[in-house]
Amino acid sequence: NPLAKMTMTSLIVIDGEKKEHIEWATKKKKAIGRAKILISKGSFLAIQRKHNLRVYHLKDQMVDRFRIKRVPCTVIQKGQKLEITEYRSPSL
Repeated sequence: NPLAKMTMTSLIVIDGEKKEHIEWATKKKKAIGRAKILISKGSFLAIQRKHNLRVYHLKDQMVDRFRIKRVPCTVIQKGQKLEITEYRSPSL
């Protein structure tokens, strides 16, 4: 198990075209601490410029690997396992 030898950066996955997702991700990142924000839609450059927020594109391989069905969601390492939480609403 690779997680036994390394610590993975937490991930926050959002729809970059939805303002409420961007606002939620900003708050969630402060609560989590060390995390990267990934967008499933939208322009990472536009988000960076408008919201002064560093974001990255979500790759299809990550969607498959983590079995992401819905955004927003978080992927957080808990010991040697990953906890993937999908949220119904950005307010959660």
